[in-house]
Amino acid sequence: MKIMSIQLKHYAQIFSNSFKKNQEKIYKNCDYYLKESPILMSLKEKEGYVWKQPLDDMKEESKEEEKDDMPTHEDVIRRFSDFLEVDDLTILKGTSLQQVIVGLAGIAQEQKKTSFKRNSMTNHTEFTLRLSRKEENLLEDPYSKQYPSLIKNIERTDDQYSKVTMDSRELYENLAPSLNVQSLIAALGIMALGVRSQTSKR
Repeated sequence: MKIMSIQLKHYAQIFSNSFKKNQEKIYKNCDYYLKESPILMSLKEKEGYVWKQPLDDMKEESKEEEKDDMPTHEDVIRRFSDFLEVDDLTILKGTSLQQVIVGLAGIAQEQKKTSFKRNSMTNHTEFTLRLSRKEENLLEDPYSKQYPSLIKNIERTDDQYSKVTMDSRELYENLAPSLNVQSLIAALGIMALGVRSQTSKR
């Protein structure tokens, strides 16, 4: 403890002598001592020194924390699997999740040949959904009211399909917990009614 005290006094003297000449260097390199050392804390108060971490470093740390906190694609799949009470493979390879997402908006369109994946650049989840142009609006309206930050973008890819980009954290933290097996049953029921209606028209 005595050795540590001597070391701290030594650093305090160094920082005190070089503070005015080397201010920026001190900002970047004495994080530990300014936070942990009572001697240096009293020194900065005496000098009228207000320590602040460089803004760029703070932004980088914030990005890293956000990235670390972001649920993985596997986490999202497992989350929906748990609440919809179906196995992970059904979520990943099937269309049950896509059917629930459109079903919650009252859309009966069968989601055959649809999929979803994680965009590694944005960390958003991108759904390829079978939607008409009118159904794109039907999908966006209810979600924008209940989950304002969920849908990031809807882009038309061809006559039958649209790419719907969603916030992965919103999917994981808010949408998935609001669902249950009845949500899936209801979505499949809505789809069945839609298929029956189209068949009767023919």
